[in-house]
Amino acid sequence: MLQPLYSNNDVSRFIDKFQKETKQRFYDIFVQAGEHGVRIARTEGRYIDHTGNLRSSIGYAVADSGSIKVENFQKAGVGTDQEKGLSEAKRLANEVAKQHHFGLVLIIVAGMDYAVYVENMENKDVLTNAVFSTQTYLKELMVKILKY
Repeated sequence: MLQPLYSNNDVSRFIDKFQKETKQRFYDIFVQAGEHGVRIARTEGRYIDHTGNLRSSIGYAVADSGSIKVENFQKAGVGTDQEKGLSEAKRLANEVAKQHHFGLVLIIVAGMDYAVYVENMENKDVLTNAVFSTQTYLKELMVKILKY
């Protein structure tokens, strides 16, 4: 008669450990991708930001089941205000996070409502290129991980 090598508890513990490690890897990947995206958006945005609010409204958050676990929002260091942009970015990221009740999500925002206007009407890049670049970056990271 065959004897099992592992008990049901052993298998359950292995599965739990695997799930936790996998989730941590995805979390780390999302943090790397968020940093990548905001670095591009903050440094390559070709628009004049008089108040500093638009650049200060660019940031990212990684949320887990509706709760933000890590974020990167900071004042732009230029302009006359900056505070409103920072608070709008955080508000928007929290709003988006609360809409995702299950699992990890990467949120990249330009929190000022006129960011879309600057992109569409003034034909300037605020966030679009950063988002496309981040999507490509994420795909490349996933391919690397899946090869191992």
